Amino acid sequence: EVVVAWLTATGRRFDYIMEDAAYAAERAPSQALAQALVPLVAPGGVLVVNRHRRSDAGHLAALLRGSFRRLRLRRVRREGENMLLCCAGPAQTRP
Repeated sequence: EVVVAWLTATGRRFDYIMEDAAYAAERAPSQALAQALVPLVAPGGVLVVNRHRRSDAGHLAALLRGSFRRLRLRRVRREGENMLLCCAGPAQTRP
């Protein structure tokens, strides 16, 4: 939360953001963190979020789907529980 606030205050946007800090967090803080990162993604950039498959990966994907032109869910390993939400091309960019 502290880093996201600092990055937001810089006014910059980034080509690649990987968020793995809230993998095991409860749904509300996990979703809030991911949503706070959306405006930091550059127009051609990518946000990758690591979440637990049975916890909130699906809910978070549904929440973020409208914020990006493309969103893919990728399971890290067939027998693993990690899901990567690969979000590309923010749907709206700030000036």
